[in-house]
Amino acid sequence: MTLVLTAPANWQFQAGAGAATGAGNISVSSTVVTGTTITITYTAGANLTGNKITISGLLVQATAQTVLASANIVRSATSTGSIAGVSGSTNFGSLSQIGGAYVKLQLLLPGETAAPATVSGKTGTPNTPVAGTQFNVIVNAVDANWNVTASTNTIAITASNLNVTLPANAALVAGTKIFAVTLKTAGVAQTITATDNISTLTATSPSVTPNAGAFNKMQILLPGESAAPNNAGENRHAGSPGSRHII
Repeated sequence: MTLVLTAPANWQFQAGAGAATGAGNISVSSTVVTGTTITITYTAGANLTGNKITISGLLVQATAQTVLASANIVRSATSTGSIAGVSGSTNFGSLSQIGGAYVKLQLLLPGETAAPATVSGKTGTPNTPVAGTQFNVIVNAVDANWNVTASTNTIAITASNLNVTLPANAALVAGTKIFAVTLKTAGVAQTITATDNISTLTATSPSVTPNAGAFNKMQILLPGESAAPNNAGENRHAGSPGSRHII
């Protein structure tokens, strides 16, 4: 009879590593370990409370660089041995992993999505913001493969343009944090940077050029005045109208 166990998706066994032994009226004649299965060939005598099969020396490895959810080693339907209480869903061992050490920051703009284990760590293209409209950026503490990893360090957000509304410094929660940003100048390429105030790691966004917002007021410029978006005084340059002579 055989007991065949299978590795869950995104996991593999180390071929040739591991051996099974029997106890009670169980006698194991061979153990064959491949990358995806463990095949134990055995014979069984009368049912005894002490009947058991023990597998030792087994090695497993994740085949994906992303942090995997918990998964189970289970009995394959190709098994010929029948064991009371054991089905295809019976858990013969749970496998899980955590992210590696925190080594870099990741900053995601709207339109970008995290993609661990890829070269850039993300997919998508940043959306074009609207000047004066608030949007959220996501900051992640990540490992070498862009997996989010635990950190509670404090993050500061800055921008390449001075006419912005920036959030207060805040601590990451389980390695991630959402920050609200408003870029106020239209037509000017700008970037946003996240800085870890403790480790000094940084991440800078791709350049984005905000579009002007909706028309909601009029502006009149006299000679000597220049448009200056985002300044006080109805967006006028801090100057005075030029003098005119009436003859």
